[in-house]
Amino acid sequence: MRIVLVRHGESEYNPLNIIGGDPNLSEKGLEFANNLNKFIENHSKWFPKKCICSAKKRVQQTVGAFKNKMKSILVSENLNELNAGLCEEITYTQFYQMYTEEFTKRYQNKLSYRYPNGESYIDLIERVRPVVEDIQSKGEDVFIVSHQAVSRALMAHFTGENLEDIPHIDIPLHTLIVIEDGKKKGMISVGSIDMSDTLIQESFDFA
Repeated sequence: MRIVLVRHGESEYNPLNIIGGDPNLSEKGLEFANNLNKFIENHSKWFPKKCICSAKKRVQQTVGAFKNKMKSILVSENLNELNAGLCEEITYTQFYQMYTEEFTKRYQNKLSYRYPNGESYIDLIERVRPVVEDIQSKGEDVFIVSHQAVSRALMAHFTGENLEDIPHIDIPLHTLIVIEDGKKKGMISVGSIDMSDTLIQESFDFA
């Protein structure tokens, strides 16, 4: 079973370090969505044709670029980004200034820290569990388009990462994370120039 994870394209909030919200894609994000569409077209031999995605606008705009390449698309609110509660739509600097004690608690234990009126990583790992169990029960290749924290939570299930490491896993923008049979195979940066099918197959040992 092959699982490909990706974050939405860059949003209008990403360069500003604004937490959460439901922003649109930036120009860079829209460019990535178009590049991703080309990538899927160029590598259709191995790329999953079933997509499961978040309901957030930035994800829907990313998926909109390649929806005609998928056989099915399932939108799940269980894949929405971690709920930051009172800290939604403020910057991390504002978070520190407005809620210094909360900011310190998060710094000390990012895994179990729960935002006021929001969620923790532990909560999120449980929230995505039904999606993971459905995928595992069907055993189909899947392309999952979501968010940074959600991708981390999914990896807790799909690759068995150490729980303490989950909040710190690097999930770069505009990068595919390929998981095969419970193991992370690697990452592919999707730019305007794509790797050839042959190079990808050699790099990831795809059949």
